[in-house]
Amino acid sequence: MFGNRNESEIRAARRDFECYTLMGVPTLIGKLAYLDELRTDAAERYEHWGLERRFGVAPVHHALEDVHNLLARELLSSRLHDLAQDLTSLPLRQEVPERHRTPLGVDLKTPSQLSPVERGHFQLTLDTLRLLDRAAARPAA
Repeated sequence: MFGNRNESEIRAARRDFECYTLMGVPTLIGKLAYLDELRTDAAERYEHWGLERRFGVAPVHHALEDVHNLLARELLSSRLHDLAQDLTSLPLRQEVPERHRTPLGVDLKTPSQLSPVERGHFQLTLDTLRLLDRAAARPAA
């Protein structure tokens, strides 16, 4: 019985987060950067004060972890051209927290539940976007 209650709390927290919080973040990379902000560095735990008050600490952590991994997999299936456009949009550069800003615009941590192959693909995608960003910023010869 407790397992069913916990799963329903996780689903409810996830639905609340996706419908009321994440919908306000305009780009895929912006959403990933926002979820990075909600993940503590030391414990690799996701925290969201408002959701935790309503659903509890564990369900919120699992809900945000699930969303982060799903969005990372969405990034892996996205076209580089589309991702590069996300990065160069002015609203994205304003929405990314200062500690995640790089010359590229954002430095994303790899979500925890990705397979080793997905982790490599995720990092390779970010590295490619950094190179594209540098090439676009270089003056024409």
